[in-house]
Amino acid sequence: MKPGDTLLLWGETGSGKTEVYMRISEDQILNKKSCLILAPEIGLIPQLIDRFSDRFQNIVYEYHSNCSVRNRTLVWKKIIEDKEPIIVIGTRSAIFLPIQNLGLIILDEEHDLSYKQESPMPCYDARDVAMKRVKSNPAKLIFWKRYSINEDLEKQLF
Repeated sequence: MKPGDTLLLWGETGSGKTEVYMRISEDQILNKKSCLILAPEIGLIPQLIDRFSDRFQNIVYEYHSNCSVRNRTLVWKKIIEDKEPIIVIGTRSAIFLPIQNLGLIILDEEHDLSYKQESPMPCYDARDVAMKRVKSNPAKLIFWKRYSINEDLEKQLF
């Protein structure tokens, strides 16, 4: 993938997507680029944090509305003051973080309607914002969509 490219991956739950995310992120970190991993719901964040922290230790940060003000402030300071690459894992609002040297954005379960905020204002779709960010920055964008062979087969048969 080249900077500015967008890629759609699909697979069933449990198909190894987190390992794919970590390998792509590792490549970015080795190239001094930061990564932003978005999940549609806060409930999905702890597992991603655990898996990424096991591999990347102290460069993984969590950002979403359930984080304390202290934690969110720490993440902002780290982003603004530190020049080292980091990995931020969060929900849709994290798309607005001013991450320096952003090399990769991943939207996990991009089909989920939670990426779109209709109220309160401001209204936005994190998918659209991500696409604009990679066009204006030398970053790559990966969407992951759940795909079930059974669902598709069922649609064809019935």
